[in-house]
Amino acid sequence: MIGVATYVYGLVKSAKPLALKKPPRGLEGTVKPRVVDAGGGWSLLVTDAPLALYDAKAIDKQLRDLDWVSARAGEHDEVLEHAMALGTLVPLKLFTLFNDEERAIAHVTKSRRSLDRVAAKIEGCEEWSLRIMLAE
Repeated sequence: MIGVATYVYGLVKSAKPLALKKPPRGLEGTVKPRVVDAGGGWSLLVTDAPLALYDAKAIDKQLRDLDWVSARAGEHDEVLEHAMALGTLVPLKLFTLFNDEERAIAHVTKSRRSLDRVAAKIEGCEEWSLRIMLAE
């Protein structure tokens, strides 16, 4: 599609076909997240991201706005948390974008050996984070 990029929240390794049931909204301005089969037991958690909001210039401009970045990070994490039960989850960095699904799949295919090693190390593990807020 013209004017959109493929945003990848993360990767899931699973022996069975995946479906994302009742996914969270995901990043502001994007369509609902979906699963794309990348072969070899890997699936991508993706959405279509409008370039008007998520091309390099737009992101660079917004990076100074910590409230904006924090909101997008929360939306990104909601999708990953929702997908944790699907299999071995490998989260990707905030704002991981590809020109299209085919390029994202090609990246996974090229990185499959490394990804398989990572999945073997983290299978059955969960990632947790802790946020501490200080009241003055």
